[in-house]
Amino acid sequence: MASNNFDNKLYIICGSKGRGKTTMCTKVLTNSINKGLRPIIYDVRRDYLKQYNKPFLPKKEFMEKEILPAKKSVILLEESTIFFPNTSKDSVLYDKIIAMRYDENDIILVYHSLRSIPSYILEQGDFLILFKTSDNYAYINSKFRGNDDVLECFESVQEKAGDDTNKKGDKINDFNYKEIISLL
Repeated sequence: MASNNFDNKLYIICGSKGRGKTTMCTKVLTNSINKGLRPIIYDVRRDYLKQYNKPFLPKKEFMEKEILPAKKSVILLEESTIFFPNTSKDSVLYDKIIAMRYDENDIILVYHSLRSIPSYILEQGDFLILFKTSDNYAYINSKFRGNDDVLECFESVQEKAGDDTNKKGDKINDFNYKEIISLL
């Protein structure tokens, strides 16, 4: 790996709608920009206009013009299932993810469920930042059998991140509770 001042990390951020993914992405994104990385953001909902006020491009054009030539950048893919579905593997983009460490890029992949993260992506990740999801425990237990860190993280988040308030309107649990684990 080239000696530089960059972390060159792959962050996987996962959680249901409204759990705090965008807030967490903004923190990671800001940290990377402060390190001198140029933002490249695929932002379907246009949540990151402050950090990246460029016209929205279709996936293929975005890949060709932004991702593939990226160097010294922070790449945020807000809807990562568009790029990395469980059903197939885009080898060109996957190869870029592997090579990112040599191109001085940080990459942030956002998923809305743990079940939608392909195992080939999880294997390359440096950090999993997990918020509560609507995933079925049995399915997650089957998919990630043998990966005790991911299973323990999932169980903890599902238990601690509540959805409900009591009769007084107080939160029972922390709605935006998350856990961060190193995948290294």
